[in-house]
Amino acid sequence: FPVTIRGSRIEFSKVASTMMACEDMVTEQELAKVLEMADNYNFDGKTLKLNKARMATLAEFEIIK
Repeated sequence: FPVTIRGSRIEFSKVASTMMACEDMVTEQELAKVLEMADNYNFDGKTLKLNKARMATLAEFEIIK
């Protein structure tokens, strides 16, 4: 996914998925929606949060060692 970052603004373009047959595509579909909607982010060195405008966090990713 091409990503454009300017300050705390983020934009994912050409969000696409594979056509591989999986039993449950819900997670992949929900992640694609989040990537399309997200327009800003926060990263504190351990956790990345993808947000939309001033709404609540859409997705949160944590570094795991």
